Amino acid sequence: MVTPIQLRVVMGVVPAAIITAVVWVIALRQPLGTVEAEQQVALTLPWLLVPAACLFVGIGFIANRRFLSEDAIDGGASPSHTDVIASRYVQNTLEQAVLAALVWLALAAIEPARAAVLVPMLATLFGIGRIAFWIGYLLAPWGRAFGFGLTFYPTAVALVWLIVRIVA
Repeated sequence: MVTPIQLRVVMGVVPAAIITAVVWVIALRQPLGTVEAEQQVALTLPWLLVPAACLFVGIGFIANRRFLSEDAIDGGASPSHTDVIASRYVQNTLEQAVLAALVWLALAAIEPARAAVLVPMLATLFGIGRIAFWIGYLLAPWGRAFGFGLTFYPTAVALVWLIVRIVA
């Protein structure tokens, strides 16, 4: 039996999955130019600033909050719910950023022409997804589902797509 919270999570991830599918269909229908792998890797690197910026904002937020907390500035734990969520945001963003960086660079090296179209789209979804994750999490724990899905699913599809391309 599905619990009400599980249903809310599903209602968050389904739109993220639909958006992911639409973006991938659009990307796969785009005409491909000729791009060398080395050139595309170089073009992909600046897009990695999107996950880096998401990490930067979260780390900066936590650092600022710790600086302003008498207990936290001295190494103690912050009792604030907002601080706990920010820490979880940073942890999840770090995990997502590492996965995205590995997949986007592999995409650029293995499928450079496709990466020229996909990487900017993936980076955009990553940034929007991280914002939605943090805001959703602040509203309710299950509220992070849409943002998680919008960050994770596009990267997961790219990873599976690359594995299938290599194996086939």
